[in-house]
Amino acid sequence: MNGNKKFTAILLLVLGFGASSTAAAFSSSDVTSLKTSNACKKCDLVSAKLSGLDLAEADLSRARLIKAKLGESNLFNANLSRAKLGKADLSEANLFNADLTRANLSKADLTEANLFNADLTRANLSKANLTGASLFNADLTLANLERANLTGADLSTATFKDTKLDGVILCKTKMPSSVENSGC
Repeated sequence: MNGNKKFTAILLLVLGFGASSTAAAFSSSDVTSLKTSNACKKCDLVSAKLSGLDLAEADLSRARLIKAKLGESNLFNANLSRAKLGKADLSEANLFNADLTRANLSKADLTEANLFNADLTRANLSKANLTGASLFNADLTLANLERANLTGADLSTATFKDTKLDGVILCKTKMPSSVENSGC
């Protein structure tokens, strides 16, 4: 590589025009919109710090919330359908009655989250941490829970139909018919 091409390549990487098009930046106007109107459809909130917010009944459908910090947030009755929540922190979040249909929660932290009556139909929860989570009465129809950690989770009244459970960690997990300890 000659000097000019090498310099141009380095300059482009420094300015952010390289292979990484998923920069950890979110739109501050989207955060403002969410906080003022409780709605932010299709918005960009990648890596946003939203912990502890009251987002009850918020419309975050199709929002990009990858790596967002939503721990201890109130998302009661929120619409998160088709939202991208991969690697998001939802620990201790209240997702009671939330619509998470087709949401991508791959590798998300849902430790001790309240997913009571949540609709997780076709949701991707692969490799998600659901330790101690309450999935009481949650709908997991066609959901992907492959390699998810369900240690101490309550799924005693959850709906399972064609749910992918390959490699799931089950330890002290309340299932519909028993407590499962196969992964301890």
